[in-house]
Amino acid sequence: MVDYSLHKHFYQSYIVDEDLLRHIDHLLCDVSPKRRWDISLSDNGSISFSSLEELLKFPNVSERSITNIEIRAYSLDKSITISFDKGFMTDLPVTKIYLHSNDERDIDYYLKRCTQLINDSRRGKVYSFFAQLNLFGLVSTGLFVLSWYGMISSPMSPGEQFRTFINGIFSEKAVFIVAILVVYVFVLLVITRILDTIQRILFPSCTFAIGAGVKRERISDNLRNTVLVGGIALPFIWFVITSLLTG
Repeated sequence: MVDYSLHKHFYQSYIVDEDLLRHIDHLLCDVSPKRRWDISLSDNGSISFSSLEELLKFPNVSERSITNIEIRAYSLDKSITISFDKGFMTDLPVTKIYLHSNDERDIDYYLKRCTQLINDSRRGKVYSFFAQLNLFGLVSTGLFVLSWYGMISSPMSPGEQFRTFINGIFSEKAVFIVAILVVYVFVLLVITRILDTIQRILFPSCTFAIGAGVKRERISDNLRNTVLVGGIALPFIWFVITSLLTG
């Protein structure tokens, strides 16, 4: 007897809701009536359910929210495992598929069906861009550009600036220079932390819209729309007001 197996990973921002889980459950019914639903929680706990209905009753409050869902169906001749993970090790949310069967045609069929379901959970490209944006790199690059602009705007030549910096290190100005560097790092960390918090609220990389997670997703969606409308409307309003005042 020949065994066939396949692993596949999808690195993407996603939303897992009741509708998606019911479609997955319907697909896995073809594999076996025996299905298992395992979840990992933000408090490092885990729970196993024997049915989807039991999982959907889980409260999923913020203090004990879902960080991973793994669905398994298995029989004597084939098995399927689908996992939605926040991706702590990769910093990217990841969806995993594991297929095993005695028939290679089963692998092709279920891979196609599972891939279609996973694509249905995928967030849009614009959403994913903001959800996976490297804020530390963005802010540090911005501060570096501002610092560089300050240097090239100085009447001193680059060589003179460098000599002044070196001389300052070995003089009484060393403490002042160190203080400037500390402030620079502090501002970088504070701005990054603030933006990271806003990013996680507006563009969570993965969402489990189950229980209280449905309300969290609704609030996040309303905030995104408010920010989007405000970002478009405010510049227009500012342009109209300045035009009226200067006209």
